[in-house]
This record gives sequence, C-alpha cells and structure tokens, in this order.
Amino acid sequence: MKAQAYINSETAISKLNALKNKAIKEGSEAEQWYWLRLAEAQGIIVLLDDMQNSLTAAKPAIQKTNNSEARTQLLLLQGVLAQNNGALTDAKKFLNAAIVQAQRSALKHLELHARVELAYTYTLEDNFQQALKTNHLAHLEARNNNDIFITALAEDIYGAIYGYMGQYEESIDYYQQALAGYQKLGYHQYTSSAIFGIATSHRYWGKYEQALKYFRQHQQLLAHTKNEGSKFYDYYGIATTLAAMDDCQQALPAIDKALTTQGPIDYKAELYKIQAKCFIKQEQLGKAEQALTAAETIFEQLPDLKDTNWQIETLLIAANLAKENNNYPKAFELLTTYNEKKSRIDSATYSDKIIAYKSTLESQQKDLEIKLLTENAKIQQLTADNQIRTNKLQKLLLLGLSITVVIILIFAYTLHKNLKRISELSIRDELTGLYNRRYIFDYLNNILCGNKEEKQFSIIIADIDNFKQINDNYGHPAGDSVIKAIAKLSVDTLRMTDIVGRIGGEEFLFILPRIPPQQCEDIVKRLLHTVREKQFTLPNGETIKVTISMGICHNNADISDAKTIFHKADEALYISKKSGKDQINSVENVAG
Repeated sequence: MKAQAYINSETAISKLNALKNKAIKEGSEAEQWYWLRLAEAQGIIVLLDDMQNSLTAAKPAIQKTNNSEARTQLLLLQGVLAQNNGALTDAKKFLNAAIVQAQRSALKHLELHARVELAYTYTLEDNFQQALKTNHLAHLEARNNNDIFITALAEDIYGAIYGYMGQYEESIDYYQQALAGYQKLGYHQYTSSAIFGIATSHRYWGKYEQALKYFRQHQQLLAHTKNEGSKFYDYYGIATTLAAMDDCQQALPAIDKALTTQGPIDYKAELYKIQAKCFIKQEQLGKAEQALTAAETIFEQLPDLKDTNWQIETLLIAANLAKENNNYPKAFELLTTYNEKKSRIDSATYSDKIIAYKSTLESQQKDLEIKLLTENAKIQQLTADNQIRTNKLQKLLLLGLSITVVIILIFAYTLHKNLKRISELSIRDELTGLYNRRYIFDYLNNILCGNKEEKQFSIIIADIDNFKQINDNYGHPAGDSVIKAIAKLSVDTLRMTDIVGRIGGEEFLFILPRIPPQQCEDIVKRLLHTVREKQFTLPNGETIKVTISMGICHNNADISDAKTIFHKADEALYISKKSGKDQINSVENVAG
C-alpha cells in the first residue's frame, strides 16, 4: 500500500478507507500502520487537514505497540506536515527526532528520508549552506545503498536548493535526474512533483513558454484526480507564470482559482503578493492594498519565514503601491528597507563562503565515490593473490590522485568564473548593463561621506514619458528595446566620470560629480534633445518617437542625507511631468 500511495495517492486512500474497520478490529499493530499509510497518502496530495486527523488517530495505537519503526514514521510525517504548514521550527524538531529514532533502531531508509526533508526545510529558511550539507550526505549514502527512491528525492531537493539560489540550469538538471529515478520506480505522484519543479525553475529563469509547457504536462499527469486540492499546484504554477509574463488579465482569474483551492498557506501568501502586483499594474490600488494586507497577515502567522526572500518582497510591493499613491517619501523609505534586507540575504546566498562550500561538497562527493569504488574493488579481489591486490590498489590510488588534481583545477577555474560573474551581477542591471539601484545609492552615500569638494555634485532622475503606452501598444520587448536605447544614449552623452544607473522600470539616476550647475544642465539638455530627435526602431521594424522628463538637484550643502537629495530631484521630476513632460526642472540643495 505504501508503493500504491506513491503511484496514485487517491486510489490508495480509497482502498485504505475500505480497510478501516478491518484494521481497527485486528488490533493496534494493524491500526497504527493503517493510519500512517493513510496520512502519508493524504500528505502527498496536500490534504493537510485530513493528514493531521490521521496522525492524531495513529498516536494512541503507536503508544500501545511501542513499535520503533512506527514511531519514526510518525515523527517523519509530523515534520512533513509542519513543513507544509510553514511551521519550520516545528518541522526541524520533528525531523531531527525522526533521525535520532531511526539511528537508534538501524532504520537507514527512514533516517535518510528524514534528512532529505530536513534539507528542504533549511532551504525554505534560505539557509542554503546547511541545506546543501544535509542533502549532500543523505544523497551519498542513498547512492551507496542503491536506494533509488531516496537518491531521486535528494536530487529533487537539490533542484529546489539551486532554484532558490538562482542557479536555474543546475536546478533543472537535478530535477531531470530525480524525474528519471521516479519514472524508473513508476512513482507517478513523485514524477509529477519533479515536473512541477522543472516548470518552476523555468519560470524563475524567465523561460515562460517552457514553464507553461511543463506546468501543462504536470496538469495532464493529474487529470485523473477527482480531488480539487490535488490540483492546487497546477493552478498556482500557471497563475504565477501568467503574472510573470505581465498577462494580468489571464493571471488574476487563475490566482482566484488557486486561492479558493486547498493548498499550503505560504504558497497562498505568494499568490496574494502576485495579485497585488497585478492590481497595481491595472491601477486598482484599493484591491492591491487588500491583497498585500492578506499576504502580510499570512506571514505574521509564519514567523519562521520572517526576513526571507518570500517575506521581504512585501516591502517592495508596498513601496510600489506608495509610489502609485504619490507618497514618495514612504516609497523611498520602504525601498531602502527592502534593499538593506535583500542585500543581507544575497550576501549570505552568494557569498564566497557558500560558493567555496558548494565546491567542497562536490569535491567530497567525487572523493567518496572514488573511495567507494576502491572498497568495492578490494572486496571483489579478496581471493586474489596479495601482490595483485597491492598493485591494483596502487593503480587505483594513482588514478584517484590524478582525478582529484583535475577536479581541483576544474573547480578552481569554475570558482574564479563564478566569483567574477557574481561580482558583476551584484552591481549591474541585467537589461541595460548600467549600474543597478543598490550600487548607485551606495555610491551616493559614499560621496556624501567624503570631503566638501566631493559633495559638490548634481543628481538627475530621468523617466521615459508615456512608457506604459509603449508597452501596451507594442509589447514589452519593444519597451525593453527603448530602455536599452536610452541607456546607451545616456552613456554616450554624459561624461566618462559620471555615474549612470537604472533604478527601476523606465527610471534612471545619474550622478555628476564635481560639476557647476550650469554645465550640468547644458549636458542634460543635450541628452533631452538627443532623445527627442532620435527615431527609435522597435524589434518589429516600426519606428517611434520617445521623450524623457528629468528632475535635477544640485547639491552644495554640507550634509550627508541621500534621502533628502533624492526626494528633491524626484520633486523636480514631478514638476517636469506635470508641466507637460519632455522637459527639465531643477532645484538646489543648499545649506541653511
């Protein structure tokens, strides 16, 4: 019946329900396994309330039999249930207890299963170093024991870890390995889980058509199911992908469908966030605020997710909402808080320590594989001549040393490339190649802390006029091409010593150090004129005219307040927009 739950959980639940009275009559030994098998099948298809009821019913029978395997299975399932409910501290407590119980009773399969689930729990906390370490050891032991299911499950978790770390190619590769293992066993329920993982990584990677392809494949695999709750992940995946494609018209009904279907509460929070972003794009600000409040309420119920990527995104959405409500000081404050928290998370995720640790784990995996091969070779040659065994061992050690040297060289080269790329990604905007928001604001704060001469500078906020109409009329690829073209014009027009950055959407920020106000305005006027006169060629071959509006703040004050300077430039931009666009307005930030 355990394997049946992995093949078709609904069928397993139906068969188990028919056996309920018989299992109870046969006594506590049969009853405990009845409830545990039922809870496991219910958990696979996310019937979390039913799973809780089954585990509660199993406890009295397990207490009577004192069966160590049943106690371990109960702790494992309690951990999985807590994990699905977002109670990550409780999940770790149950799963660690399951590991200890399994070790005492020599239940290696259950021990490794609990370790893999513990690794996924660490992943949900953004604790990727601990997740990699825990999953790595379980994966190696499962492979050594030829435990195909746990090996595939660990590869599934690797897919999730690398997906959350933004390494989507590796994520998909591990999900594909997990898929092959599940298919070999015929475990259709887990096959669908791996396909869902592949689809999700494609979505985060921005490959939306591939994501939809795999989400629909996942949908077809579960077409037989009658339980609507089993289809939650289908609705969730398709809704989030449509929203990522900026197709809010189709995404919002899909989000509503997912929200009314039983599913994990932390996934519901993600849906409310996406719903809020869509409502902001549609300028339905009241509905956006309601959706954002719903997401924030869920996160308040899940303290273990505080200050994770999942939770802090509510600050970014709130900042965008404040901006749309013309509350620029609040928007700036929320953005600053978000950037600080995001920077801390990214530093932990992409630090040298994590990359080095990842390389170490992979190197250890190779070393252990070589060791296992050597041990197996020695066992197979026990009856051979002692000298032959000695010679073969020497050859294997030499081969292992050569492979180790090659691996070290490969990982050193890969680490160098990764560090270089991560350094570049941390300060550059992906679309335009300009400096990103975090870098340019760090630069602004640094010059404000410098000497008086360095504080004589100007900042300019530039915003593309009527950009939403470009996206609506010609599509988002056209909007992206306009943003890239204006970025290039800005770099070509401004001085080599000027700092040019994109701070979000169609908005740019320029910092011009050591420049008199009049010279600054002459340069900016040239940029305004250049943009106005240019014919912008879109990807479809059409040409359009585009203008920009700019706000300037000339700083001559002996202060170190980036927020004030930015806000004054933003006020000048607001005047440019309100006064007809395609123009420049400036203010001077002076002491006094």
